[in-house]
Amino acid sequence: MNRPCPFSMHSLQFEGNAVEQAQCLLRTVRIGGNVGSDPAALPQILLNLVGKSVDITRDQLQSYLSHMGIAANDVGGALDASVSKTPHGAKTRYFVIHDTSDELPGHSFPADINQATWRSNNLAVRSKNSAHIFINRLGQSATGHNYSVSWRATKRERSAALKGLFLHHELTQPRIKGSYRYNAVAPTPGFTAATMERLALCYVAASLRSGTWMIPAFHCALDLGISDGHDDPQNFDLFQWGGAIEGPQRDPKATCRGRGRGAGRSRRHSTRNGSCRSLGRQANDQGQADQRNKSPVLQRRSLPSTRTAPREPTTPTIARRHSI
Repeated sequence: MNRPCPFSMHSLQFEGNAVEQAQCLLRTVRIGGNVGSDPAALPQILLNLVGKSVDITRDQLQSYLSHMGIAANDVGGALDASVSKTPHGAKTRYFVIHDTSDELPGHSFPADINQATWRSNNLAVRSKNSAHIFINRLGQSATGHNYSVSWRATKRERSAALKGLFLHHELTQPRIKGSYRYNAVAPTPGFTAATMERLALCYVAASLRSGTWMIPAFHCALDLGISDGHDDPQNFDLFQWGGAIEGPQRDPKATCRGRGRGAGRSRRHSTRNGSCRSLGRQANDQGQADQRNKSPVLQRRSLPSTRTAPREPTTPTIARRHSI
């Protein structure tokens, strides 16, 4: 447990091919910043994509964004812009997933953590200087720094040579103490379907701008082996996220017409009546189209539980959450 992923300062990457790196960097993050020893089991979509060239065009993804009423500025900036680079010119490789660890009092979560009434879901009042993208539990996002900006958000990036190698994404998540001395406990599951869908869209946008499907990484696993590490993200379901990636990865290959659905709504759009047709996987008949529309890829799933926090003891490997 807690074995760091070996990193080479010469090649500016972790050990192994792209999939092997993802399997190491996406190992389950447990309470206290403890990370599992076994390589992460990745959903098939990540096994198929990570490290390979992106075959979605900017026009296709822009068409999808326009149809859904999502501004490119909310998913990292204009799609025709470059991505960040290190001081020596190495292009960004890693798509880093954090959680905000919003500390709450008490031993249970408020009933409205997945609603607009919960203050932490208001991106307008949240400081957005610490990451490239912030995503709330309603599936709305805001760009703190364009993907073209080299920005440090981990301890590993204290080395100036690494600044620009990572793109950072903060997902809104409350934390309570439960039986612990610090706010260690997150909801289960950790994130809503809407959050996962917007994170998936950011992954598509970032990878398109890079030209290669980026290597996803959890903040905690990225900084393992560095003192005073972090414990995020908690309760992240890779297979839920993988399902969400399938929708945007497939549907940007579309010509869309009609009005968008609004930036805050992540419901999968209809392929009927000509509103949006997949260019990569057009149905040969209505039966195939109906079957595809039944796919659970972007359907809402159960919202995180607000039940009383578990009280099992653990030995934390972290001292604080917010310092970098």
